[in-house]
Amino acid sequence: RYGAETSPVVNHRLDVGVNFTRTLSFSRRTTLGFGTGTSAAGSSRGESLRYRATGTARLNHEIGRSWGATLSYNRGLQFIDAWPEPVFSDSGAASLAGFINRRAEVELTARALRGGGHASQRSEIESYQGVAALRVALSRHLGTALTYSYYQHQFAEGLALAPGFPHDFNGQSIRASVSVWVPLLNRSRRP
Repeated sequence: RYGAETSPVVNHRLDVGVNFTRTLSFSRRTTLGFGTGTSAAGSSRGESLRYRATGTARLNHEIGRSWGATLSYNRGLQFIDAWPEPVFSDSGAASLAGFINRRAEVELTARALRGGGHASQRSEIESYQGVAALRVALSRHLGTALTYSYYQHQFAEGLALAPGFPHDFNGQSIRASVSVWVPLLNRSRRP
C-alpha cells in the first residue's frame, strides 16, 4: 500500500520460464546463469493487471585463486520507499573483488538502474552508484574497512516524492568501520 489515499498494489510473480546455470566450455573458471519469468501488477480498484517479462543474468569469472569478476543484469518489479508506486526497472552491475595479500581485500562495484512506474512506458527514474572498498583483517576476530561511495539519481520532475527526498541528487561519501567477529559456538577438540 502506498499512502492512505491510494489503493493497494497487487503483484503476481510467476517464475515460469528458462533457468540455466553452466560453466562455459572454453573456460572452467567462467559461469553463466540466467532465468526468465513474468510479473503482473495492478491496483485492487479493479484495474486490469499489466504483464511484463522479467529476467536475470549473471556472468562470473574467477581470476586466479583469490580474485573474481561479476557482471549481472536484472529486469523486474521493485518496491522503492521514495517512489509512489512499484518501479519496473532494468538494472545492471559489474564488480571486481580480490585479495591483495592474506589480510587485505579490495572490492570495486558499479551499478546502474533505469525504470519507471509499473504502468508507465517511459523512463522516470535513473540511478548510478560506484563503490570502492578496502577491508583489512587486523587479527582473527577484528577487522577494519574504508569505503568510498558515489551515488546519483534523477526522478521525473512531475513526480510526488516523500518529504525531503530530492528529485535530483548527486553525492559522495567516505566511511570507515571496524568489525568484530566472535564465534557463538566452539567445537571442543578431541584429546
